[in-house]
Amino acid sequence: MRFWRLSRLEFYTANVRSANRKIITSVGRHPGTEVLVLDATALAQLSITVIEEFAELERELGDRGVSLWIAALPPNALLTARQSPRWSELDQADRLYPTALTAVRAFRAR
Repeated sequence: MRFWRLSRLEFYTANVRSANRKIITSVGRHPGTEVLVLDATALAQLSITVIEEFAELERELGDRGVSLWIAALPPNALLTARQSPRWSELDQADRLYPTALTAVRAFRAR
């Protein structure tokens, strides 16, 4: 399990693809990673474009055998995220967590 804490400067529409590449590179440096938890505490808002790029990041990680989990999405960002059909799929797959701690507990309970 690895964590990536998102900063509000890192994940906005203009640079989300660059941020995704950094995440993929980081995961590549740590073979055996099964789960990557994105700690979204710092994201006050999300655009639909960023949410769609989360789906692309999820696909790329999945190709490497890594499951993407998202934790601690603030209320305003969560309202936007819920507009995406992909978001409900993540929720149903138990890969969305209210805090990073609950994600750790879920990982340990597997």
